[in-house]
Amino acid sequence: MECALIFGVIAAIVCGIVASMKGRSVLGWAIFGFFFGIIAIIVVLIVSDLNQEQERWQRVNDDNRRLREQLQQHGMRTDEQHEMLGARLDVYDKRLGVDSRAIAALDQTSRQRALADISSEADDPASADFPPLDEHERVVWFYRREGRELGPVAAAVIDDLIAAGVIKRETLLRSTTTSNQWCDAWTLPEFADAFEKSA
Repeated sequence: MECALIFGVIAAIVCGIVASMKGRSVLGWAIFGFFFGIIAIIVVLIVSDLNQEQERWQRVNDDNRRLREQLQQHGMRTDEQHEMLGARLDVYDKRLGVDSRAIAALDQTSRQRALADISSEADDPASADFPPLDEHERVVWFYRREGRELGPVAAAVIDDLIAAGVIKRETLLRSTTTSNQWCDAWTLPEFADAFEKSA
């Protein structure tokens, strides 16, 4: 009887220590060890380590969070690129005298016919009656948004981005006309009219 009691205490201590190392209930495993002895010791040795499981889940959660952040950043960059491309296409539409957004909304047959008409006009140099680019249109610009430099874009694109609210008065711009120095958009006389119209 006395030996069984001593062995129960030893088993309880061993189970409690192992349970503590594995992040499990010390008291519960100590009681289990006291009554079931060697069986409890074997069971506590083979059960999973909660500390390791918690660390593993933490790593998985961290990886998932980083992936979500990367996807969000990629989505933001894609939206910015689409926004910039849309503004550029609007400028080209103005110079070509077409509305590509309206063409995209047509059914397939009408869209193909409209694109064929535009293509035939573009292939005929005599039909092209584009005014020469003025100095304002020849200059390319860069702008900063959310810590990134975007561009180059034409001045007309900057005008459209101002009208769309993408470029604000405090947005930084640079070009050869500013000696490639970053300036607040509102300080540049080239875009004073655009800001007045967007006000």
